[in-house]
Amino acid sequence: MSEAPARAGPRVALRFGLGLPLVAASMIGAMLYLGPVVAARDRLLDGTVTAATVLMPLVGYEVRRDARDARVLRAADGHGVRIAPECDGLPAVVLFLAAVVVSPVAWRRRLGFGVLGTLALLLLNQVRIGHLLWLSDRAPDVFHDAHEAWWPAGLVAAGGLMFLLWARRNAGARA
Repeated sequence: MSEAPARAGPRVALRFGLGLPLVAASMIGAMLYLGPVVAARDRLLDGTVTAATVLMPLVGYEVRRDARDARVLRAADGHGVRIAPECDGLPAVVLFLAAVVVSPVAWRRRLGFGVLGTLALLLLNQVRIGHLLWLSDRAPDVFHDAHEAWWPAGLVAAGGLMFLLWARRNAGARA
């Protein structure tokens, strides 16, 4: 006879109901207002552009940095997109990390999964940037919807799905 899965108690509900919004808000506040964090985010944005110039040619799409603005990616035909600070993928990473931080699992597991999940989301963000650059050239009429709605929701959904799969796998490994 199989056992019924353990039910989440009120402590877990409290952790996610109060802890998740508080941790996420704290992380977002740090990203916006703490000088060293803002500087690190600028470096991440520069790294995002650099990674795109390295990774996109691997799938056959040649890009380069614009000579006048280092945050503009230009395709071989000359059209380009500017990578703004909001394009770094961090909003999805923040929500993902906030869920990992408040989960009732040992800190060692949280740290390992937080690092791996963050890297996965940043890599998915590179796919997003490449796709948006491609759309800006091949299907400019859908670029805005993809940029403003589809991809942001997709990144958050990917982070949520990764977290839920991890949480299910670690359901018995309480801290």
